[in-house]
Formats: sequence, structure tokens, C-alpha cells
Amino acid sequence: MEVLICLALHAGEVMAREQLLREVWHDTFVTPDSLKRCVSLLRKAFTDDAGHPRIIETIPKRGYRLAAPVIFDDWRKSEAKIPLTLLFQQFLMAGRLPITVQPKATQDGDADLSTQLDG
Repeated sequence: MEVLICLALHAGEVMAREQLLREVWHDTFVTPDSLKRCVSLLRKAFTDDAGHPRIIETIPKRGYRLAAPVIFDDWRKSEAKIPLTLLFQQFLMAGRLPITVQPKATQDGDADLSTQLDG
């Protein structure tokens, strides 16, 4: 979930793999495969397709971008200055994440229902 929060805080921007690893795992040593696995699980949860992404785009040789629009419910982006780990803990304690990810339209023009990230 922390990967999704990080991408949501930077929605529309390309996040380098190294930046994601640093922001999500801090000083813990993890391989880029851990990040790849997290993105894969998020895609599965959103029924997203890496070949035709609506939610998370892979930017070759650079990183990832959250392509879907993000709505921050009852929360201000200015609070993003809080360390990501503390922010994540606050959301878990509240029982939900205060964001809604709305997938882009599919190739046939239909848009899927938005996904509310509740605990």
C-alpha cells in the first residue's frame, strides 16, 4: 500500500525506481524486484494490465507513474510533508486510505468504476 500512496502523492509524475525504494523502504535493503512485485500486486488488485495500463504505467528505464486521476478525500496534499511511514500508519489506524483512484477509460471507451481504498 505504501507504494500506492507514494505514487498517489506524485500522481501523473514519473517516479524513479530508486526514489520509490528510498521513500517506501527508507534504510532497509530491498532489491528492485520487491518494488516490481508490489506494482504487480497493485495491478492485480486494480485489474490493470501492464500492456495497456489504466492505473500504473511502467516508464521503461525510469520508473512508474500513476496514470489514473486521484482524489484526496478529506485530506490536504500539504500533509504530504509528514513522513510516509507515519502517514501510512495514520491511514491504517483510521481504517481506510483517504484517496480514490479513478481508472482511465478502457480502449473501448468504457471507464471502470472508481476504486475507493478502504481498509
